[in-house]
Amino acid sequence: MEERQVPLLIAYPLQVAVEKINEAGYEVEVVKTLPPRYQEPPDAAYRVIRQLIRAGKVVELTVTIDPEKGGELDGISYRS
Repeated sequence: MEERQVPLLIAYPLQVAVEKINEAGYEVEVVKTLPPRYQEPPDAAYRVIRQLIRAGKVVELTVTIDPEKGGELDGISYRS
């Protein structure tokens, strides 16, 4: 089987990044990071902010709340 490169996926939405990594034949591990005291909404959307290739065929994606979707921190709504 042909070895495929891991695509660079910084700033991609999480769902799109996972699909592309799986298509390349790699497994995905996701690490979430959030601002302090952030109330994570149940329907939160995430974006990739860091990508590491781990041992074997594993790609670790660090993700955070998608700023274009907005959110709330300490009762104050924000948008980027």
